[in-house]
Parts: sequence; structure tokens; C-alpha cells
Amino acid sequence: MSRDQLLPDPIERPTISVEDAARCLGIGRGAAYSQAREYERTDGASGLPCIRMGRTIRVLTAELRRLLRVDRVPA
Repeated sequence: MSRDQLLPDPIERPTISVEDAARCLGIGRGAAYSQAREYERTDGASGLPCIRMGRTIRVLTAELRRLLRVDRVPA
């Protein structure tokens, strides 16, 4: 799966799985879930930006793109 597929347009696909986010970040699945829990624990101060729906955790596409500076225009 290419980075474009993993990081779609946030309007078209506002969230992605924690596993897809881990692939984008080059970290393991466990580390990604740990960072998602950190985000919840710190009320968004640190960690992987996500939302929880029941037992499901989804990563916010726009925030992940911002963290990775995907949309940043080079100087």
C-alpha cells in the first residue's frame, strides 16, 4: 500500500486505522496503539491523534498529515 493510499484526503477519508498509521510512521502496531492511548490519557497533549468509537480507535487523517508535514510546501 502506497503512502497516498495510507494518507488519503482528509475530506474523503477523515480517519485511518492505527495499523495504517503505524505503517506511515514506520513504527510497530504496538507502539502506534501505545501512542494512541497516550493521546487519550493526556487529552491530546501528546501521542497519536485519534478518536475512539467504542472499542475501535481511529487515527485522524488530517492530524497525521500535519504531523508528517505531507501537505507542507517546500521553501
